[in-house]
Amino acid sequence: MDLQTSFDKGSFKDREGRVFTSGGRIFRTLSQSAFDRMEVLEKDSRLQRLIDSRALIPSHLTTAKEVGFDPKLYGEVIMEHEKVPVVTYPYEWSFDMLRDAALLTLNLLESCLEMGLILKDATPFNILLHKNKMVFIDTLSIDYYTEGRPWEGYSQFCREFLFPLMLTAYKGVEFQSWLRGELKGLKASDLSHLFSWFDNFRKGVFTHVHLQAWLERSFARKDVAIRNSFNQQNYSKGQLLRIVKNLRRIIKTMRYKPSNSEWIRYDRENPYDASEEEKKRNFVQKAFAESTLHTIVDLGSNIGQYSAETNSSIKTIIAIDKDPACINHFYHRCKEWNTKAFYPVVVDLLSPTPAMGWGLQERQSLFERLKGDGFLALALVHHICIGGNVPLLEFVKLLKSFGNYGVVEWVGKEDKMVQRMLRNRSDIFQDYTWEYFQSCLEEHFQLSKVLEIEKGSRRLCIVQAK
Repeated sequence: MDLQTSFDKGSFKDREGRVFTSGGRIFRTLSQSAFDRMEVLEKDSRLQRLIDSRALIPSHLTTAKEVGFDPKLYGEVIMEHEKVPVVTYPYEWSFDMLRDAALLTLNLLESCLEMGLILKDATPFNILLHKNKMVFIDTLSIDYYTEGRPWEGYSQFCREFLFPLMLTAYKGVEFQSWLRGELKGLKASDLSHLFSWFDNFRKGVFTHVHLQAWLERSFARKDVAIRNSFNQQNYSKGQLLRIVKNLRRIIKTMRYKPSNSEWIRYDRENPYDASEEEKKRNFVQKAFAESTLHTIVDLGSNIGQYSAETNSSIKTIIAIDKDPACINHFYHRCKEWNTKAFYPVVVDLLSPTPAMGWGLQERQSLFERLKGDGFLALALVHHICIGGNVPLLEFVKLLKSFGNYGVVEWVGKEDKMVQRMLRNRSDIFQDYTWEYFQSCLEEHFQLSKVLEIEKGSRRLCIVQAK
């Protein structure tokens, strides 16, 4: 009996094997060359050594019949991977998330070279956050090393890892929108124009940016294939290892210095009374204390100070905030915890990640990927509805799309933050009232409990789908 399956639309370009799901499990078809290679690497334990190092996602070969698939459709032998429950993309990561993914790629490449292997490519799309740690998921990217051949993934590593990190570390420009605008990464020629003469003294700029840009322009003026030119060179394994060490040294010295993060500052310099904050924290904890939820989505999470303290039955927390500095801070916190799986995501809900790539199916939209049983939406409504001109009813519909149970905080016009937002603009929000917000909530949820805080300027609400 053949089981119901669904092929991942983002893996169609890989000629060696397509990813598909069935019954909540992750599998991959294998071409003959991929099977031959994976069989050898599994038998001689090289694959297991990389898995044991926690750099590579646990995977193993199995027969299609053993799992219940038709061998005529999927091949005699397939590969099963450990499932990563939440998929996020590099343009949704913070600086240190991308930095850790870059270092993981270099460390894995070094381990591969020491075992007579190499990585065929070097894209951050081969990496996911899993169990609060970055892990490499594209097992078929591991290939045999051929003495004298260059690392073909070098240019891709620069475009999709090194250059975005340089943009943020050296120029103070957040990389997320740049990567989202170009799935193949930043071009050396574009980045070269952004760096001043002084930047040439920064580590890696002259060698990996300006020199690479010059080579691109040089080869573009000649009828010569860059790949063929490089293949004629004889690159020893020692040279490749020196390149790896050089890139790792550059990336390790990079530091994230957010130029202006009002929300980290807001958390540290919170203008509200400590007793009111304690009421809010206790309300949130009690709201989720007896729930049977498994995954909650923290919308406008800041540094995750509320969702991180929910009860132990909630195993997965997806934290969404538009401030990269907040998400970077939260990422460092979640690496220290092992009781829950945390997925920090840099996303502006007023401009959420769209579907992208070939046929708008290669990379899924935010709403296709990030789902939960419940949600947390604290101090968010005024930013969406006043800051973004979104009607209150549409905001409530957004909440419903992330879960059937949750806590949402109402922030009225008498609140200090809202007054600050309206200070230099006309108040066109006549329907921005608690009464109308309550009616919007009750159109989609049951409003089971309301707690007034901050002298009534804010209300905490527990809602559950009808």
